[in-house]
Amino acid sequence: MIQGETVSSGKLQLWDMAGNERYNSSQPMLSRQESVYLNFAQSSLLNVVSTRLQNQTCDEQSISHKEEGKAASIDQNTSKKMKKHKVPYRSCKLTRLMQSALGGDSRTLAILTTSPSNISFEDTCYTVRFGDRLRQVKNHRIVKS
Repeated sequence: MIQGETVSSGKLQLWDMAGNERYNSSQPMLSRQESVYLNFAQSSLLNVVSTRLQNQTCDEQSISHKEEGKAASIDQNTSKKMKKHKVPYRSCKLTRLMQSALGGDSRTLAILTTSPSNISFEDTCYTVRFGDRLRQVKNHRIVKS
């Protein structure tokens, strides 16, 4: 390495959440135990995203109050709404491993796939709603020097 030259590094993580459909006893694609774990992991991921969105809203509200000069005159109801919650990354192995991608200091891209089949309509709607919530989370990359 030449003196004065900067080096950038990164980490690529790929997560395949395929197969987390509801357990169907007539045609089980997964064992019941795998299906239960995948649904738990998906639920934990949704909890992490929801908590991140709540905390993000708290940050935005506190910034807007400070900009308006109302930081000293916030009433108790507003301060209760602005309370930040601990993000439950450790509730599941999946969310613990995804913490760097969901934690706010990385660039994250999510690719969600759906089925055009009428049978999968409910799962498709759920996937689209989840994708919309995931899209609303704003990560702020931190450049470490």
